[in-house]
Amino acid sequence: MQATFSFQILTPQGLVSKGEASAISLPTHLGEITILADHVPMVALLTHGEGRIFKLGESEPWPFFCTTGAVQISANHEVTILTKEATPSADLTEGAIETAKAAAMARLDAVGLEDNRAQVLAEASLIRELVKLKLAQKNRSRSLNQ
Repeated sequence: MQATFSFQILTPQGLVSKGEASAISLPTHLGEITILADHVPMVALLTHGEGRIFKLGESEPWPFFCTTGAVQISANHEVTILTKEATPSADLTEGAIETAKAAAMARLDAVGLEDNRAQVLAEASLIRELVKLKLAQKNRSRSLNQ
């Protein structure tokens, strides 16, 4: 039997998913990490990208888009993912993402160079939408190949 551990994904809106997993892969500022059962306790910062959870009883990983946040692996090997956004890859639609990307680009164009905070926020929004678009296209490609 494959070793598992419990996990939960939390956003400001609430609980996104929880359960048992055999592995979780997440994007961090230093690259992708994969968490297995009995992983050492740690905290890592997350960045925009695709997370994948290998849920107990599932043959394929559950891919999802996540933004900045943190992952904590506790001493009792429970994994908590805290992120601003966690959206199942299957729920990412290219049309909605393109609309949000265009809005982010318009905000970036409208921001004056002297307003650093607004510029950084607009750039972060654009980056988030570009990563979502890439994941939506990847998900569409996966669907076509199955």
